[in-house]
Amino acid sequence: PLLAALGNYGGPTPTMLPLAGSPAIDAAAATSVTTDQRGLPRVIGPWPDIGAVEANWPPTNVVVTTSADAGTGSLRDTIAHYPVGSTITFANNLSGSTILLTSGQLLLNKNLTLDASALPGGLQINGNTNSRIFQVTRGATVLLDSLTITNGTAGGDQGGGIYNSGTVTVNRCTLMGNSAGILGGGIFNNRGTLTL
Repeated sequence: PLLAALGNYGGPTPTMLPLAGSPAIDAAAATSVTTDQRGLPRVIGPWPDIGAVEANWPPTNVVVTTSADAGTGSLRDTIAHYPVGSTITFANNLSGSTILLTSGQLLLNKNLTLDASALPGGLQINGNTNSRIFQVTRGATVLLDSLTITNGTAGGDQGGGIYNSGTVTVNRCTLMGNSAGILGGGIFNNRGTLTL
């Protein structure tokens, strides 16, 4: 069936995406179901794919449309649901906005780009003094561009703004007002690769 190995392709559970050329792609009948198992659109192309998830190869350019911390169009939802290698940008109406984290840190466990460089007023991600802002896991390669990362807190831990175990490039970002109980209020690099 030409399926990808079971893995994290977004959503709450591991899935097996149809690969390019899979006979499962666009092979199902019309459906009234609007999302796949991951919460992404059920139909990408003329027909739904057979299986629990809709193929969304290659990586996508996706736009965050709300400053809410959760729900459709939010940064948290986009990080969770879009595939490895996606570039996440932000709608023009978010220029100068703040994304206030109310549900804890943002886990970056796959290759992603978060790019706010097109927003003339910038974009702030605020940890609400209740959590770290970003945790980058081993094996993930992440580019953070033109973000203000502020008020992240890692109480008895390290890395209030960013805790990195992967490969991170921080480009044109401002880190301010972050704190940690042990080390690295702004950034703690735990055997990762960090480029500023």
